[in-house]
Amino acid sequence: MRLLNTTSFEFKEFFDTNIPQYAILSHRWGDQEVSHQDFLDSKNMEGEGGVKIQNCCALAKRRHIRWVWVDTCCIDKKSSAELSEAINSMYRWYVNAIECYVHLSDVRWIKDDEASREMFRRSKWFTRGWTLQELLAPFNVEFFDCQWGYIGDKQRLFHEISTVTGIHADYLGNAKHEQDACVAETMSWVSERETSRTEDLAYCMLGLFNVNMPLLYGEGKKAFKRLQQEIMKKPGDASIFAWASDKPVLDMEDRILALWPDAFKNSRGIQYLEHEHVGSLWFNTVFHTHKGLQYYVPAQTSVVDRKYQAGPPEKILLEPEDLECGRHELILKLGYVQRSGEDPKKFIAIRLQKLPGFRRTWFRPDCTRFDEYSPGMTWPRLAKNMKIYLQDVRWE
Repeated sequence: MRLLNTTSFEFKEFFDTNIPQYAILSHRWGDQEVSHQDFLDSKNMEGEGGVKIQNCCALAKRRHIRWVWVDTCCIDKKSSAELSEAINSMYRWYVNAIECYVHLSDVRWIKDDEASREMFRRSKWFTRGWTLQELLAPFNVEFFDCQWGYIGDKQRLFHEISTVTGIHADYLGNAKHEQDACVAETMSWVSERETSRTEDLAYCMLGLFNVNMPLLYGEGKKAFKRLQQEIMKKPGDASIFAWASDKPVLDMEDRILALWPDAFKNSRGIQYLEHEHVGSLWFNTVFHTHKGLQYYVPAQTSVVDRKYQAGPPEKILLEPEDLECGRHELILKLGYVQRSGEDPKKFIAIRLQKLPGFRRTWFRPDCTRFDEYSPGMTWPRLAKNMKIYLQDVRWE
């Protein structure tokens, strides 16, 4: 980790065992940022980017912090290996920072009134992909306006931040850890954010999901599918399937995994199903096979006979071999949601249909919705666990 000394303005590299206390900067990139080489050559230091680095160092120095980390100048982006290591380590670096300074270049905080708070809520900093982990990972996050005037910290401003981001206050007040949120909930926080490079909207979530993967700039939206595959290698969070796309079905390429984070924009508030809940889908191991994604579905999975689709679906008890025929539809429960404190919890589920010509392969026919079921609904049991394959069906 390369840090910048707040007094000498010299860089020094540290390794995990000897990293000193440091402050870290969060900001939106502008047109006059100072790269690592620019800093070494003392170029562009009078511009907006250079002044930002100097003000960050001055603030940390006043607080007796000797070192800072700034993404623009502390990473040599000409080195692909260094860039990859930095992106895979960045969440941890923000977690370990003693203080995080958020510089809002588009906010002028004159006084604590509604006008200033509205300007704060409208800041473009809240729309960027990378700033999500920069908001959640550090314990101490402090906000400063365009002139480096103090606005407040994350705990004090949690109401405004929660309103604009959709993140529950518990995750902002450190009552809950962001990595304890289910996949669908976390994806919903990213669903309306943007990054300059397509792949970065996937890469900016690596730390939030505690996964690592190589960076392949140029792969486009395939990066998001790779991210989901990495997430599924960890034990059981079926809410990764709790997404819905507003795109026409025939334009969809993937039927099981979401094509892009915006498919999770309506997944806010979804929570884990506990292991012992009746009807939960709980997978401990995922295998990528030529048939699709292989799961073991537990005995509490519900099945609907499709011949009753014209009216209310009839729940029937089937043996695993009954699922081999093509006339049945499988319902997989993925989590539960409580839209408000007074509403009852409802189960989230998706419907799967048999892929013609395959004995155990299922696909998702309707990607535009997921279903909600009341908790009083009866979920019949299968005789035993059943191995199924969830198939990504390609449509031409």
